[in-house]
Amino acid sequence: LQKGIYKKMPFLIDQIEISPESQKFILPVSIKETASQYIYRKEPRSEKTLIRGVNSTGIEDFLSTGDMVGAVLTDMFTEINIYDNDIRLFDNRFVSPISSISAISFYKFYLMDTVMVGKHECVHLAFVPQNSQDFGFTGHLYVLNDSSYAVKRCTMNLPQKTGVNYVDRLDIIQNYEL
Repeated sequence: LQKGIYKKMPFLIDQIEISPESQKFILPVSIKETASQYIYRKEPRSEKTLIRGVNSTGIEDFLSTGDMVGAVLTDMFTEINIYDNDIRLFDNRFVSPISSISAISFYKFYLMDTVMVGKHECVHLAFVPQNSQDFGFTGHLYVLNDSSYAVKRCTMNLPQKTGVNYVDRLDIIQNYEL
């Protein structure tokens, strides 16, 4: 740990953690949590998202010397919303696993089981890109087993073979309250 970037910036050593998945040393770049409430009304039709709280921690707290670093990090680590058709991450676009335009043609879905997620009965779906050479996520969706088909939980990762610079592994976990 006393070489490379850590020698030039020794304060980073305090930020190193051990990954629970791989047991390797990792340097978490950014963790951002947003608690929001989505409000939908049928008649008259209206939609609104209320942000209830935001918590952010990460290396940007230490590197931030002005707006420039914050702007670059915000551009690199944009909000991930699986309900969008495309997910922009590290200046790359990825097809969302629930894209209304291309999810069915881009991903293979596997029906795994019906499970309880909290108090909700959900259908557990696994997904991988149709073509193993494609630039896409692999992961799991937990969709409510009712007429809403709302996503209760999504776990997905970016396989190493995608070749995104400086990323050995990226896990994305999103939980939704209904």
